[in-house]
Amino acid sequence: MSINANRKRILLASDSGQYGGMEMRMIAEAKQLADQGHDVSVAAPPFPGHDSFARELAGIDVAFTPFVPQPIFTNWRKRHVAWLLAELFQRRRFGRFGAELAHVFFSWTDQGLDSLWLAARCGIPTVLSIHNTFPQAEFSPWHRRQLRRAFATVRGLYGVSAGAVDAFLGIFGDFVPRGAHSATLYNFVDTDRFISSESRRRATRETLGIGSDVPLIGSVGRLDDQKKPLDLIEVFARVREQLPNARLLLVGEGPLERQVRERIGALDCGDAVTLLKFQEKIEEIYPALDVHLLLSRNEGFGIVTAEALACGVLTVATRVPGTEEVVTGCPAGRLVSLGDKEQAAAALVDFLSLAPDERRCLGDLGREHVEARFSKEVWRRDVSRFYDIVLGELEISCASA
Repeated sequence: MSINANRKRILLASDSGQYGGMEMRMIAEAKQLADQGHDVSVAAPPFPGHDSFARELAGIDVAFTPFVPQPIFTNWRKRHVAWLLAELFQRRRFGRFGAELAHVFFSWTDQGLDSLWLAARCGIPTVLSIHNTFPQAEFSPWHRRQLRRAFATVRGLYGVSAGAVDAFLGIFGDFVPRGAHSATLYNFVDTDRFISSESRRRATRETLGIGSDVPLIGSVGRLDDQKKPLDLIEVFARVREQLPNARLLLVGEGPLERQVRERIGALDCGDAVTLLKFQEKIEEIYPALDVHLLLSRNEGFGIVTAEALACGVLTVATRVPGTEEVVTGCPAGRLVSLGDKEQAAAALVDFLSLAPDERRCLGDLGREHVEARFSKEVWRRDVSRFYDIVLGELEISCASA
């Protein structure tokens, strides 16, 4: 059944707190649904960068409404007041969006539940998307009653990795209605933007003052504990024991920046490490690398690993949900155990010791891997299939009611 024949008013909602990967996925999905003929709108709290988010949506004729759901699940002390305000006032406001289907985006364990509760209380069929691998959580008996209400209208859910789906169901599986459609829809990589490019390699290295033959390891990601940047510095120091001329490029910002600089100094490798702030044109950076390194303790989907592979760059990453699914089966990637610095250093040295032609051949295979599994065309196909199933079942349910 084609969803083109069944135009729906679809609301994309979240309890977002930043303009990041999940928000970019919301824009892409809004455009996909609008292109298929649906009337799409977005509701989310104001956040740093939400003006840019709203402009991107306006560019595809999708309205953005700042909307802050009452913190029924996210503020324990005010939960009863939040519940009362939501029941008396906010439920009516949420209903005025006129949605026939709501899609609630989950960025963390409880960040999405408040919007989901509102959709359910308005009787709106919902689908969920899970954008990280959440840790286990405990809920009070009061909250469990609210969760049963919140999940009552869920018709389907997907995660950006199988690990994300498994983690979500491990927490909320008892509340998800039996028969709700479940799927894995990986994030996509823009393979027209992220390419292997000798000219980009030369230009970026020239800008950074790094010679064309210098072994260069890179890591793109926030400098926070999830990404383990302090471990990354230690791994690089071990690599330098075998490859003294190796360099490291860190691209990102975050709360651990001061500690990262201190660790670089303590390990006496400041002359070999370059730190860059967030880069909008990150596609210019990847091709300059010989190997990309990601030591995250968890990922919803290892997007930077996939982007690096699309640029023909070899990758070393931790064997954790999300990232593991990106690298498995790819000869250009190597998975290492979380916390095993020796193993990570050895994998980097192995890749850096290859002849340039060998690295290029492996890099070509890495790009082919991304094109086959994580291209935008594959993503569009899978998103369409997901909505076909959910909306088809919704039509059958309405017809039999």
